[in-house]
Amino acid sequence: MSILFFLGAAFITGMATPWQTLVNSKIRAQLDSPFLASCVNCCTGVILLALAMLACGESFYRSADFMAALPWWIYLSGPLGAAMLVSALVLLPRLGMVGTTVAVMCGMLISGLICDHYALLGLTRHPFDPLRALGLLLVIAGILISLHVFRAFKQKITQRGSRQSMAFRPSLILWFALGCAAGTCGTVQAAINSVARVQIGSILYTALISMSITALIALLLAALIGQSPVRLTKLKFRGRLLHYSGGLMGVVNITGCALLVGQIGAGALMTLIIAGQLCCSMLLDHFAVMGLPRRRADAARICGLLLILVGMICIRLL
Repeated sequence: MSILFFLGAAFITGMATPWQTLVNSKIRAQLDSPFLASCVNCCTGVILLALAMLACGESFYRSADFMAALPWWIYLSGPLGAAMLVSALVLLPRLGMVGTTVAVMCGMLISGLICDHYALLGLTRHPFDPLRALGLLLVIAGILISLHVFRAFKQKITQRGSRQSMAFRPSLILWFALGCAAGTCGTVQAAINSVARVQIGSILYTALISMSITALIALLLAALIGQSPVRLTKLKFRGRLLHYSGGLMGVVNITGCALLVGQIGAGALMTLIIAGQLCCSMLLDHFAVMGLPRRRADAARICGLLLILVGMICIRLL
């Protein structure tokens, strides 16, 4: 298939995440629990994967010896998904939405380029060169412009009215680093699932294992902080079926990344995932989908997105 097809598929895969986040927030509002909401999201994905396997005539059976013979790190895909969830909850009150998003996206991008350069986890090697370095800078600049980071920083200075109030806090470096680590989890998860689908012989079964483990971890975390699974009885379905489409988006994200990372490389995949996320977020805001506050697409967001795509061209096509 044409490389442009794979690049387009990666962009569409990235668009699944903002929608998943939006509908997941509706479940969270019903249950008053981010962990239980994530559990519902993953369980929905598991059901859809099971139905897809039945439709394709795939067997659910794998012998214990077969599963035990798989590399131990293949089973890290689910915990990595749970780690991204917990990291977001920890970072949001400390870095804010914009800071958390920038940190996670930077982690995705940089870890993708590192995986490419060293051919980690069996990926095809794409050496880091001056052109890829230029692409990296363009993508980071595009992220900052699209998220209005510079405008937000200027407004904080104006509101606080003094340089002293903007004093640098060393702890911010640690929180930002944690955000980058969360982004790295996404890259590593994609690479692991890419290997797992070959070892297991099924992308659907690979995603089923990953989402099942994430659902179980989310349920355990909810129990640990006193959020009883009894809250699941509060779920309402009439007129709200669209709220449960987050599981489908999770399936698209996991299977898409696993299939594409070997085709276009981790660096290009993460760049297009970021571009897709920003594009979908911009559209959801612009059309005020599901009650979101309307934020019209402006020149800065569009220019930032275009800058990211130019950076992707430097990373993958030139």
